[in-house]
This record gives sequence, C-alpha cells and structure tokens, in this order.
Amino acid sequence: MGAELRIMQKVKNFIFADTPSIEISKKFDLADLAMILFLCQRLFTYIFSTLFALKGILFFMVGLIVLYLIAIIQRHKEGDSRAIFFFILSVLLLVALIFISMLRNPDLKFWIFGSDWNFVLQAADSRKAVFGLLVILLVKDHDRILRNSYYSAVLMFIYMIYQVFLFELFGNWAHYFSLEEGASRYNMSLGYELIFVAIILLTMAIARKSLVSMLLAAFATGISVYYGARGVVILLLAYAGLMLLYWSGDSWRINRENFKLKLKSLKIIGVYLLIVLVVIVLIIPVSQSLIKLLEPFVEHTELLDEFGEPIPVEDFESRTIESIIDGEFLQDVGRKKIWSLSLEGFLDSPIIGQGFYGDRPFVGVRFNWGYSHNILLELMCQFGIFGILIFAAILYFAMKLLSKNHGSVQNLVLIIFGSMCIKLLISDSYLIYNHFWIFLGLLLIGTDFYSKINKKLRLGLVLSLLIISIISIGVFVYQDSRRQEYKTIEFSSPKLLFTTERSVDSTVLVQKIMNEHGFSGVTFLNASVLDEPEETAKPAVGQTDSKNELSYLDEEDVLQMKAAGWSFEDGGYQYLNPHIRMPEVQEEFRQSTIAKFAQLSLPQAVAYSPPYNKNNSVIRYRSMDDYGFIQSRSFVGQTRPYKTITYPEAMELRAVNFRSYDVETRADFIKYLEKAKNNNSLAVVVLGSANWDIGSLTHFAKTVKNMGFESITYQELYELGYQSGESLDMRNYLENTYLAQLVRKIIG
Repeated sequence: MGAELRIMQKVKNFIFADTPSIEISKKFDLADLAMILFLCQRLFTYIFSTLFALKGILFFMVGLIVLYLIAIIQRHKEGDSRAIFFFILSVLLLVALIFISMLRNPDLKFWIFGSDWNFVLQAADSRKAVFGLLVILLVKDHDRILRNSYYSAVLMFIYMIYQVFLFELFGNWAHYFSLEEGASRYNMSLGYELIFVAIILLTMAIARKSLVSMLLAAFATGISVYYGARGVVILLLAYAGLMLLYWSGDSWRINRENFKLKLKSLKIIGVYLLIVLVVIVLIIPVSQSLIKLLEPFVEHTELLDEFGEPIPVEDFESRTIESIIDGEFLQDVGRKKIWSLSLEGFLDSPIIGQGFYGDRPFVGVRFNWGYSHNILLELMCQFGIFGILIFAAILYFAMKLLSKNHGSVQNLVLIIFGSMCIKLLISDSYLIYNHFWIFLGLLLIGTDFYSKINKKLRLGLVLSLLIISIISIGVFVYQDSRRQEYKTIEFSSPKLLFTTERSVDSTVLVQKIMNEHGFSGVTFLNASVLDEPEETAKPAVGQTDSKNELSYLDEEDVLQMKAAGWSFEDGGYQYLNPHIRMPEVQEEFRQSTIAKFAQLSLPQAVAYSPPYNKNNSVIRYRSMDDYGFIQSRSFVGQTRPYKTITYPEAMELRAVNFRSYDVETRADFIKYLEKAKNNNSLAVVVLGSANWDIGSLTHFAKTVKNMGFESITYQELYELGYQSGESLDMRNYLENTYLAQLVRKIIG
C-alpha cells in the first residue's frame, strides 16, 4: 500500500510540478446556495419537473427568487448594495433599449415578445441571463465563486452521466429535460454543459494537484466531444490558451525563463489529452456495450413525429469525431450565411444600428436559426459602431484584469467563464447566455466600478433610466394601441374546428364522413402538388400506406369538396430546405398559392399551416402579414380548448393530432372534448397523417355530434377576429399583448 502511495505521489509530482496550489473557502451563506442552484439549474429543473410536472419549474424559479431576495437583504445589512444596484440598472437599461427600439421599428415587438426566441420570456426566468449577474455579485468573493463552481460541476457531472446512460439505453434524448424528443445523433446542450464541467474540474485538478479531478475532467471532456457539438473543442482550446498565458509561469509575457515554466504546464495538457483519447477510444465503447446488455429489460416508447409517424432511430455515431476523421471539422453549415445577413443589418445602419434585437428581423426572416451566432456581429447589428465599442471595452477590461492578477484565483475564475464566453463567437446570444452575464459580473467586481461612482451619481443613473423607461413605454403603448386590428374572439357554445393536412386524395373520404354527421371542415392545401402527375395507382382510400408513393388531391377533388361546403387554407410548400426561407422565395410561393386558389374560385387563404410543422419564428414572421391564423400540430396532453382566442394565440393555434384518437389513447382525447363542451370552448383537431382508419373517424364524428359541437371554419373565425366592425378599446389591446399571453400561461 505504501509503495502504491509513493507511486501516486511521484505521478502527481511529475504532472503538477511547479503549479501553485489553493485552498477551498469554507465560508458559506445563502448567496452561495443560490449560485450553486443557478449553475445547476438544468439538474434541479429536471428534479422539480419530475416531482411536480410543469408546475415544478415555476416552484423552482420562485424558490430562486426568494433566495436572491434573502441574499440581497443580507448583503444590504452588511453595507453592500452593489448587486442590487447593477441588477436594477441592467434591467432598466434593457427596458429602455427595448421600447426605444420598438418605437423606431414596431416589427421588433414580435421578436422581443412573441417569437420562439423572445427575450422577455428568457430574461424573466430566474434561472437564466441577467440573474447570473445578480448571483455573482451577491457572492462577489473569488475563492467562494471558484468553490461554488466546483460543487456545481460535481453535481452536473453526475446528472450528465445519468443522461448519457439514458440515451444509450433508450436510443434517444427524450429524457433530457427541455430537449425535443427524437433520435438526434448528438446533444449540443449536453456537450456545452459537460465542457463547462470539465473546465472547472481540470482547473481544480491543477489548483489542488488532484489526479481524481483530472480523471473526472478528462472523462467529462471525452463524453462532451463524443456526444456534443464541434464547438466544445474550440472552448477547450481557448481555455488551454488562457491558462498557459495567464496562469502558468510568472507573467503572461513570454521570456526565456517564463517560456520554460509554460512548457512544463504543457505536460498537464498532454497527459489530460491522452486520458481524453483513452476515454473516447476505449471507455465509451465499452460502456456502451455494457449498457446494451440492459436493453432486453427496458420497455421502449415509440417516438412519433409531428404527423404521428414513427421516428426511425439512427445508429449513433459521434458527429464531432466523424467531422475530425473526415476532415470536415471546419466545414461551414450555415454560419457564413447568417453572419452575412447580420453584417447586412449593420451596413444598413452603421452608426446607431437596428436597435435592441435588431439582428433578428435580418437573420430570422431568412434563416431558421434566427440570430447572429456571433457576439461582435450581434452588437454591431444592434448598436452600430457603439456595439463595436462595447465589445472592445469588455475585451480591454478582461485583458487588463488577467494581466494584472497573473496566477491568482481571480484569474482562474475569469479564465473559466471567459473560456465559456468564446462560444458566443459561434453560437448563442449574449443577451440570454448565463456565462456572459456571470463574466460581466466578474469584470464589475474586478474593476471595482461600484466604489468609483458616488451615491448621488448612482441614484441619478437609476432615476434617469427609470424615467426614460416609463416615457418610452407610455409612448409605445399609445402608438401601438392605435395599430390594433384584432378583436378577442369569445365562444358561448362548444365549437369544433376540424382540419386536415397533407393534400392526399383520401381527404375526400374524410370530408364525406364528417359531412354525413353534420360537420364541415378545413383542408390545408399544398397548392404545389395539385398539378403533379400520379405515378402510382391510388392506394385504398382510408388505408393509405405511408411507405408507398401517395396520391394527391386533384382539382376535381377540390371542387367536389368545395361544393359540399368544405373550406381550404394554405398548407405551404414542401420547401426542400426547411431552415432557409429567403423572402423572394417565400413571396413566390405565396403568389403561386394565391393564383391557384383564384383559379379554383376558392376564397383567399386566411390561415396557414407551416410545412414540416416548423411553427418557428421564421415561418410565423413570414406569415404574419398574410394570414390571420397559424396552426401547429400538438398532442392531446400538450394543449387545451380555447374559451377565447387572442392575437398571440391566433399566431400559434394548437390543433390536437387526430392520431391521439386511436383505441389506446382515446380516453385522453375524449377528456379534451368534454372540457371543450363543459366550458363552451373551441376544440381544434387536425388529421395530419396519411394513415387513419374509417372506424376511428366515424366514432369521432358521432362523439362530437352527440356532445353538441357545431362546426366553425377559419374563414368564420377571421370574420369574428378581424372583421367585427367594432371599435377596439384599450382593454382589447392589453388582452391581446404578448405579455398578457405570458401571464395567462403562468397562471393557467
């Protein structure tokens, strides 16, 4: 045993020779607890949501806010108000920028409040964004920040390993909280979470000369590279470079003696990378094989796509490893296009930029990814040359602090979170990226900016921003209320909005069955397939085989259904690239649809169902000026009947997928219908699959008839919402805002 200990000590001395060591701080209060929970928010969100479903997330968020408030009071009693000052200042600055920007460009309202990337929902989340600035300023001590980061890394390491285990066992990431179910070949979020864990563990390994921490760091890195995105490699290289510059040796300057010291630090990196290679080549494959032995004892759940069809599970291979082996690691997958669009926004207004979130209309209209994917371009597009100055100032103060505090704990913390911020050069947005706000807080602590401005100036800054915010909010609300066109739709009896998608010829039978039971319906028509030749014989109506070529509706079918009282709306074009939507192509498709509807004497479409069910900001924004309603598909447990329909809901009207009406899940569907009946609400149902059976549809039609439902179409909803002829007051305006929709989601 003594010989083994001596060998281990020799290994430690070889690897960690000449590296300074640190001790972990023992001081702990509620601010430290808040920081650990903040950094582990994905783990605790998973726990709370597992215990209390979706309400558990709200419980966790409220719990964090309570912790923040107690910690703020504690710091105030200690005579330290910097955390609350900078937090309030940041919030007021963001509010002022938001409403001033929307006064310049009212279209930004959708992107800031209503899009899939809306800022308000992200910023109001106590687990994210600007709250990172608050929590780091509450802790403020660098020793404790490093200690808290280490504790968080250990917890997240356990959670992430658990998630990888579940992936290997079930073949999908359905158990990874907040990730869309599917058989994706990699998990970008997990990769970045784990590289953060790895960086902290490696830092502690170096600072405490710990072989165990190094082994865990290497294991986390191997998993991150194997299962994550390519960007994790860039973050790791950035960390290594910053550590060599600002931690190893006596200075960041390269001289003869210092260079030798830095070369010794390369031993640590070399050993570390060797262990990472072993993890990727040996340990992960062996672990995968062992987990596969458990598969016979596991009941697998079939994953379904938005049409209700099974998702094929791919054989998993590492995307990052493949890209390295194939020499495609640096291959562009769309960022050049995104960056050029963001640069276009800057060149359009180089002095003051497009305003807060101003890159979204330039990128989001044209590309599914929706934003700049580069912090410098994002700042340039939003704030013009002032954005460049902001970026330069952040870089300057970071380099100044790192140069002045070489080898300190402060530098370790700056290097950890600074390395994570490198991600902002290729992905994510600084506005909602936790590590950026934490890094900003570290800069404020390091520069001691708070003590450099007196109390009167601090009060003046807060009051000035408060006044500007109030005025800009008032002016915007006044102007925006005069632009309202939509009146809240209210229902006083149970209504059924029955729709079909995929323009296949079996839709004719759907129409006949529904008509026989006294119901009309709506078909989202893909006008581009009406003129396509039939290459195969038509399959049996009502029993279409999705594996074979589908036969589509023809003009005769459409006219026959129209004569029977059926309605038609725009089902979109099956565009080859669902991620890119260039405006000129969108307009071409839109005009082609209008022309085809006119040719068939159909009313102009007022509703739109996006192809691929990609109900994202790209398509919704493309549709807002053209349509009154956007429909998406949903499962019965994920939606509710509509007692009223406000404007934001009209732009994302959820239709329950008819596949949920099969024998096994029919009970849940019936509950949805009964809730609509009892509350005199609107039930929206979509038959989105080519596979359906006559018995289920007939049973459904009889059920809704017996419940007393009446048909309604999108054309009739349009008349109620957009052509009511009534004057629209302030109450109507307020209840149709995105913020009101958010409040309704929270309380209901």
